[in-house]
Amino acid sequence: MLIKAMLQKRGVFTPYTLATQTGFATELALAIYSTSEIFQISLTAQQSHFVSAHTNPRQARWLCHAMYSKHPFVVTPSQWVYTTYAWLRGHVLKMPAKTLLYHLSMKAYRFCVERILGKHIFTKQDKGTDRVMP
Repeated sequence: MLIKAMLQKRGVFTPYTLATQTGFATELALAIYSTSEIFQISLTAQQSHFVSAHTNPRQARWLCHAMYSKHPFVVTPSQWVYTTYAWLRGHVLKMPAKTLLYHLSMKAYRFCVERILGKHIFTKQDKGTDRVMP
């Protein structure tokens, strides 16, 4: 106890306090949970308490499943749900609603145009030679 108090007084923090103070407690809890699930490592009581306090069990399970291999021999039928959830969560956390709406609408527009006209439509071309730029 005395050593821990001295370390905290000097500015040395545990990963838990540092993550909580900087706003990354959920991400650290998800990383701890995923590591324990993927490598089949049992968590200590402190780690287990931190994970349960900062994550939703379903969210942690889904994001852990999204990290599994996409190889055709090991992929599960519900893999696309987990991957889509992770993709959406990442976009929602990074962008405000207005930017996210614009971003997703532009992605949808490009996807539709590329499906109809081909991928070459958005490729830059050299004006003099009409060759596709690398």
